[in-house]
This record gives sequence, structure tokens and C-alpha cells, in this order.
Amino acid sequence: AERLADDAQLFEQTDTTFGTGSGKSRDAQETIITVEAEGKERTFRVTDPIGAIASKPLREFVMLVREEAERLRQKD
Repeated sequence: AERLADDAQLFEQTDTTFGTGSGKSRDAQETIITVEAEGKERTFRVTDPIGAIASKPLREFVMLVREEAERLRQKD
């Protein structure tokens, strides 16, 4: 996960909103991700479809975060 975050260049991203969905569709999923590392913090808002994210490493990072969040929800 750390390598994927590095590859996604999270702290170099100029845009913090990704995806093309409006978030108003009942089936749309919006994810808010806050990343903290080395005293820095960055928050991203991602709306389906995540396939619209041009950066493959960023897209993979978002998918990983969503999968981990789902795994943790199921654990409760």
C-alpha cells in the first residue's frame, strides 16, 4: 500500500476531486480519503466511476482503499 501511495504521487496531485459522477445517482459511490505522511495531510474526494481517473497508480490506490474499508466494515 505504501509503494502504491508513493507511485500515485498523492502529495504532488494538484486536483483533489476525481471521477466524473455527480454523486447523486443512487448507485454512485463517493469516497473521501485523507492521507497523512511525514507531517503532511491531503484529502481527496473520489466519485464513481473511478475508471475516469487518468492516473493508473492513483486509480489502483483508490481501489485498494475502498477494498480495505469494505473488509473492515465486514469485520465489525
